[in-house]
Amino acid sequence: MDREQQFCYNPSHGQFLSNLYLDSILALTTPEAIARQDIDRQLAQCGWILQDMSNMNIMAGLGVAVREFQLTTGEADYGLYIDGKVAGVIEAKKTGSTLTGVETQTDKYAKGLPDGVPHYGLPLPFGYESTGVVTRFTNRLNPFPRSREVFTFHRPEELKSLLDVGDKKQLRSRLQTMPELEDGKLWPIQRVAITNLEKSLSENRPRSLIQMTMGSGKTFTAVSSVYRLIKFAGAQRILFLVDRNNLGKQTDNEFQSYVSPYNNYKFTEEYPVQRLTKNVIGESSKVVITTIQRLYSMLQGDEEFDEGNEEQSFFEDSIVAFRSAKERNTDTHFRGAKGDYRTTLVNEANPGYTTAKEKGSLFKKQAIPVVYNPAIPI
Repeated sequence: MDREQQFCYNPSHGQFLSNLYLDSILALTTPEAIARQDIDRQLAQCGWILQDMSNMNIMAGLGVAVREFQLTTGEADYGLYIDGKVAGVIEAKKTGSTLTGVETQTDKYAKGLPDGVPHYGLPLPFGYESTGVVTRFTNRLNPFPRSREVFTFHRPEELKSLLDVGDKKQLRSRLQTMPELEDGKLWPIQRVAITNLEKSLSENRPRSLIQMTMGSGKTFTAVSSVYRLIKFAGAQRILFLVDRNNLGKQTDNEFQSYVSPYNNYKFTEEYPVQRLTKNVIGESSKVVITTIQRLYSMLQGDEEFDEGNEEQSFFEDSIVAFRSAKERNTDTHFRGAKGDYRTTLVNEANPGYTTAKEKGSLFKKQAIPVVYNPAIPI
């Protein structure tokens, strides 16, 4: 007898069920299936249209994620279409899997596109490995590409912007050819910090730590580095994160008074700087200064936030809230997944409220804690 003709009795339903039907139910509850359900949810929240391979319409929107995507080298769990052309793949694994060992599989899929399928180049530019809890991303448009952990999937608009820029003008490509650092008002220790930071970022190391003693000009160093990242590396927008309002005001003053050693223009004469006093980011802002309290409020979707809540450090409590929201499987981190920032500087990572490692772990793009305590590791 064929398997689909075999039946078993289900007492809870008072009826006979086919084994084929039971197999389909079990298939939805396997660890891999649960991971794909989480991935489906995240992709949808990040603006992707989800479709099956058998009934796909790649022009349904800017970003289309096609399940069980057939390739000459196997079947990827998802193929990602951007504006009607394949741009990347996602390989899903059950929760707890070590994703770094899956990169070779994703790389194989990235090279196995069938003839005649519109695409952005081979190997495909973008690759993800995900368990639905942990996600890693590789941008093959970068020189010396390597995977890195991200909070969730990029929005289609952000991947499209990376494709439009091309491989020669990616941030890390431009970091390979940064002009010589002009001394200006820099002290030797500041020059070393900026030089080493740019070297680290150019080597595709997304998180760096600047350690400087009190009174050594940390904020001026950070502003000088931000200026070079925007002017010469093409950074789109930089988030400068502080833990209380008075540090935000001091940082804003530092940006206002900074004069470029390359052309003698003030920073704000070339690039708009915004210190957030409302939960609205200006479209033209190149640098956004805010407290982690306000940032968390914005990620929660709050339209307003009392400025009085930013007067003292709540950094440790905010980090607990970030973790708690993620553990509850809410969509807090998806509300910030719009590609608003590619680089984050975290000022004053004092040991009194958290460790630099915890700060850096909040941001899965480029996070640069700037601290005065030289004993904090990352």
